[in-house]
Amino acid sequence: MVKAIDSAGLESVNAAKLQTGLGREIFNVLLEEDEHAGGFTGNITNGTVNGGTGDLEADLETTDLMWFVVDLDRGDDRIISPPIWTNDPDHLMWGSNKYLPMEYTWIVSIPSESVPSSLTLSAEIEASAYFLEYAKDVGFWTGVDATVFWTSDTAMFWTFVESSSAVAFPGELRIDTARTIQMFAKIQPGWTRGVIKALTATVDVPGIVDVGEDFQIIAGGPTRLPLTKTFRVITQVHVSIENDGTDAVSWRWDDKNVTLGPQISLFAEDGTPSSDAHVDYQIVGY
Repeated sequence: MVKAIDSAGLESVNAAKLQTGLGREIFNVLLEEDEHAGGFTGNITNGTVNGGTGDLEADLETTDLMWFVVDLDRGDDRIISPPIWTNDPDHLMWGSNKYLPMEYTWIVSIPSESVPSSLTLSAEIEASAYFLEYAKDVGFWTGVDATVFWTSDTAMFWTFVESSSAVAFPGELRIDTARTIQMFAKIQPGWTRGVIKALTATVDVPGIVDVGEDFQIIAGGPTRLPLTKTFRVITQVHVSIENDGTDAVSWRWDDKNVTLGPQISLFAEDGTPSSDAHVDYQIVGY
C-alpha cells in the first residue's frame, strides 16, 4: 500500500495498491493468455474497457450533492432555499463520488498436452484494494476418450462457479491434469479508481537437463544419444569429443527427437565420418 506525497510533504488521504508479477520467474511457456491484449472478453461487472488505453476501469458511482436546492410551494408563498454549496459538479463541497466495486471473471483452459505444469498470473492493478481468486474445473466436457457427452441423471449441463465459491490464488498453481479454471479479479470500491492495466495467465514448466559421459559413437555415427528423462521439446544439444585417439574433430546434430533421442554425427578434419570415438553430452529442453 502506498500514498502519494506532494512537494510540501503532504500525504494523500487514501492509499492505493499496485502489484506486478504474482508468482516466480517464468520458465518454458506452454500456454499464455493475455486478457488486456485480448480486450477483456470475460465477464465484467461495474467496469468498462477504456477505448484508448485498453485498460479495464471501474465505473464511477455518482450520487447527489451534499445539499440540495429545496423548492417549497406553499400556496401564494413560494420559498426557494439556497444550497449550502454550489451545485456545480466541478466544484462539489462533499466528495460523494467514488468508484464501484469491479469484478472481472475469465476462463483458463489447460489441455492435456500442457500437463503437468504450473499456472501463474502476472498483473498490474491500481486500486485501494483487490483480490485475485480462482475456482477449478468448471467446464462441462473433459475430453476424455470413451466418456459420454451427457449423462441421463439430473447433473447440470454447465457447472459455472459462483464468485463466492472462489479461493485466493496462491501465486502458483500446480496443474497435474487437463482442467478448466475460472479466474476472478475483484477490485474493491473506494476513492481510488480500480484499473487493470495488465492481466496474463501463463502455463509453464521448468527446464530439464539430461547428461551422459563416455558414450561411444561407432565410426562417426549417425548415432542417437540415449535419454534418461522425458522431454516435450529438446532445445539444445551439447557434445564434447574425448581425446582418446580418434580422428573426430567436429560434430553435428541431425535431429532432436524427443522419443528416440537426438541423433548426432562425428567428422574427421577432412569432413568424412570419423573413426570410433567417445563423447560427453548434455541435452537441454523441457
